Amino acid sequence: MKTTTTTKMRYGTNDKGGWIIPPKAVIPHNTKIPPHSEIGNGCTLGKECKLGNDCALGYGCTIGDWCTLGKECKLGNECTLGDRCKLGNRCTLGDRCTIGDWCTLGDRCTIGDWCTLGDWCTLGDWCTLGDWCTLGDRCKLGNRCTLGDWCTLWDRCTLGDRCKIGNGCTLGNRCTLGNECGCEGVTVLNFAAFGNLDGSGRYVLAIKHKDGVRIRAGCFTGTAEAFTTKALAEGKTVYASVITALVNAWEGTFPPSPRPQPLSSKNKNQTN
Repeated sequence: MKTTTTTKMRYGTNDKGGWIIPPKAVIPHNTKIPPHSEIGNGCTLGKECKLGNDCALGYGCTIGDWCTLGKECKLGNECTLGDRCKLGNRCTLGDRCTIGDWCTLGDRCTIGDWCTLGDWCTLGDWCTLGDWCTLGDRCKLGNRCTLGDWCTLWDRCTLGDRCKIGNGCTLGNRCTLGNECGCEGVTVLNFAAFGNLDGSGRYVLAIKHKDGVRIRAGCFTGTAEAFTTKALAEGKTVYASVITALVNAWEGTFPPSPRPQPLSSKNKNQTN
């Protein structure tokens, strides 16, 4: 992430009683900027925005209406925040990031260069996004989540606390990962989670990606075929049948329906 250069706001008044601001910057009279803030050239701030102490905005940033930035937030050059966004304390955005409307970032979040967040996204505390990440609308990340470079989360994805997603991963619409889950270098096409299938309380996670279906259950991590084989060997037929049915549904391959057997002469007499 590049170091941004800003023009420090000189606090004082001109001959008409207005604030002295950087060249080409637009700051409404009802937006609150505390002392020691740094506003870059050509920044535009919406109405009734509130900046915490010691915030720094790079050149050409655009902040929507009713946005709130906590103390010591740093925005790179040409960043854009939609309306009613809220950034916690000590958040850092790289250059040319775009944040949609009604987004919330917890304390100490770090977002790399050229990232895009859709509307209504929520990031917990201490989250980190690499460069060129994209989040769809209404995505939610728990505390201390990490996304590598070039990650894509489609609309309404949810990650629990301390999840780690490697470089170049993609999660489809409405994917949900629990706490401390991780994936590296995969494109998630579908996702399913089952709890307490046989009364034991075990949680089973099935993830479909372009190379097949992976299963996570307790200490087991492997293919769907290996999981069903292991489950049958242990007498856990419910697990095996559910995962088999799920894989068949995802792949569009269903076992053929049994053909009706011809009636014997005895059965014919009974039916007659």
